[in-house]
Amino acid sequence: MGEHDDSITAFKDGKSWRWRAPWASNHDSTAAYTTKAKALAAGRSWLRKRASGQKRA
Repeated sequence: MGEHDDSITAFKDGKSWRWRAPWASNHDSTAAYTTKAKALAAGRSWLRKRASGQKRA
């Protein structure tokens, strides 16, 4: 998988970091993280879970 990994971005929201991706809903990316790296990792983790749930036979 990983075809969308590069589209995940992190942005500073006050004192917290959040991740964003053009293909994710606002609800999916609302959690706040203490570092940019943690926000990006969370976005990639969410993507892997989403991708594994959509596998087709």
